[in-house]
Amino acid sequence: APLRPSHALQLLSFSNGKLSPCTPGMQALASMGHVDATVAVIGRARTGKSVLCNMLFGRDGTFEISNKMESCSKGVWMAPELVEWHGKRVLVLDVEGTGDFDSDPDVEMALMMLSRLVASVLVYNTKDGPPSRDQLGNLSAL
Repeated sequence: APLRPSHALQLLSFSNGKLSPCTPGMQALASMGHVDATVAVIGRARTGKSVLCNMLFGRDGTFEISNKMESCSKGVWMAPELVEWHGKRVLVLDVEGTGDFDSDPDVEMALMMLSRLVASVLVYNTKDGPPSRDQLGNLSAL
């Protein structure tokens, strides 16, 4: 059997306003077989989405985390293997955060819409309590 990576793989990236699939992530996804559910974690930048993804995946260090100002998770990242949960095969996705200092609102909305389309469960992660009116407005667009 091929050796699976121990770290998250980038599935999609944005460059020059264009969404592009990332070959290693796409190949890993294709090799996983049937996926029963997909959990996508979205929310503002630097609120702990990657930490939550590590908790959902059950292994620290799978999704990169940092205490730097620059975001770690640009685009969409996926766990390197499926999580077994109550007999279901679940894919965990870590989606680029919104509201970052160098973010593009069009890219943010595209990633949120894409996440909504592919996820069985969409988790909106917050750090400081309930979402603000602006955040709720973005969510209502989904």
